[in-house]
Amino acid sequence: MSKIFKIMGELNSSTMVAMVEEFVGKPVDEGYNVVVNSEGGDSEVFFAFYDITRRHRRDHLLSTLAIGEVCSGAPVIVASGSPGMRYSFQHTMFGMHEPYMSSTSDDPAVLQSELQCLQSNIDRFYSMLSSVTETSVATWRKRLKGKSMVYFDAKAALKWKLIDEVIE
Repeated sequence: MSKIFKIMGELNSSTMVAMVEEFVGKPVDEGYNVVVNSEGGDSEVFFAFYDITRRHRRDHLLSTLAIGEVCSGAPVIVASGSPGMRYSFQHTMFGMHEPYMSSTSDDPAVLQSELQCLQSNIDRFYSMLSSVTETSVATWRKRLKGKSMVYFDAKAALKWKLIDEVIE
């Protein structure tokens, strides 16, 4: 029997704590159905989700379901499900934007370094998770450049291989 893990609302330190408590240090003998409805939030949370759930994904024990609004870093979480087990309801709204960050540093060199690191991680994650080429990642970048958010529906998410099936 699979467990249900819900990610609802902003991706923040509370989400991170819940993920660690649920997934870290436990045997990988049960599947998880992860339900996602999130406007996004801290990038560290979706990177951590990918890393923490790697064993479940590899053993085909991680199903993801997008509902409602799935924006910013939340599409990465949905795409992190095991291949063939990534779903969305038909009326789910997805949204993506260029990465941005806040920093406590006023040093332009530090800010530039942080942004380059974040941009590189985003590119690798979307390339890996959506099974698209680096060229397609460049296309996403071009599509998102200078826009605060690009919204798309579940059928577009399926086309971009962020999900495997639209539930109608």
